[in-house]
Amino acid sequence: MSDDVPGVPAAGWFADPDPTNGQLRWWNGAAWTEHTAPRPVEVAPPPLRGTAVGAGGRWLEAQSAPPSPYTPWVWVMVGTPFISMASYGALAALPWAAGTIVWMLLSLAVFVLLVVSAFFDSATLRSRGFTNPAHGAWVFLIAPLVYLSLRSSRVHKQVGKGNAPANLYVLALLLSVVVYVALMGVSTPSACSACGSPTGIVQLGAFGAGSVGR
Repeated sequence: MSDDVPGVPAAGWFADPDPTNGQLRWWNGAAWTEHTAPRPVEVAPPPLRGTAVGAGGRWLEAQSAPPSPYTPWVWVMVGTPFISMASYGALAALPWAAGTIVWMLLSLAVFVLLVVSAFFDSATLRSRGFTNPAHGAWVFLIAPLVYLSLRSSRVHKQVGKGNAPANLYVLALLLSVVVYVALMGVSTPSACSACGSPTGIVQLGAFGAGSVGR
């Protein structure tokens, strides 16, 4: 887009506005010029003054790849179950009271990380031209499963891909639960005092299963 006049496409080669010409014509950012070139198989339609990008104006990117639905923030969200897995050994080695406090602090930290990542992820998608990405506030519902599911559905409709983060998060979550169950199976009260009581098991298991969205 032009820096001087909002809504005016940047300079470039576009299909000649005269359909009988069959060539490309150079648009200098303000008006058509006399310069022409042979037309390739596919070209962008002629620029139209005032057409909005992302609102039926995707023709401005007709010769470029669609925007990527993957951001660093969404991969941070996908990786949060691994924080749970990494904490199991440390929590198991702590006394019950200390383990409970550490679990609560880790849960809060992961929850804040999920919220921040969801809002930045949604904002990044909008900056890339996605017209209706999932709002970051959805992360507060069963964090972050609802957000990732809505995100996948909406970006897939626009660019035909984007399901990987939600799918990988579910796999990571299942792996986290498996690791937790395996750890509980080999733990003893003396080796896992924080996990040896019913309360400790529920707390640690909930954290491992992604209860940080509470």
